[in-house]
Parts: sequence; structure tokens; C-alpha cells
Amino acid sequence: MTDIEDINKYLNGIELDKSRGENEIKVLRRYRGCLLEDIHTQQQCLDRIDYLIYEIEKHKGDF
Repeated sequence: MTDIEDINKYLNGIELDKSRGENEIKVLRRYRGCLLEDIHTQQQCLDRIDYLIYEIEKHKGDF
């Protein structure tokens, strides 16, 4: 996986060399897929935390 600095370095290289080909597109799509997977994982964590907060608030008076 990569971080924003790696992506920026890569993009700067693309600007300098306009003759990039299909291989570079595959690499970028792979990076994109990894980032999207991370976003989905983080969203699931947020959803679980929101649910726990909801459940705790719902049952506050029960304790």
C-alpha cells in the first residue's frame, strides 16, 4: 500500500513523462483499490462505533 507522499511523487513523475503506458494505469488502479478498501474498513468501524454510542445512550437510564 502507499500513502499520499508516494502518490504525489508518482504523479509528479507522470507530469514529467507523458509517455506512461498501460502498466502505470494498472498500478494506479491497484493503489486506488487499496485505498477504497481502507475507506470501506474505516467506514465499518465508524458504523460500529456509532451503533455502540446509540445503544449506550438508549440504555443510559437502565443502569
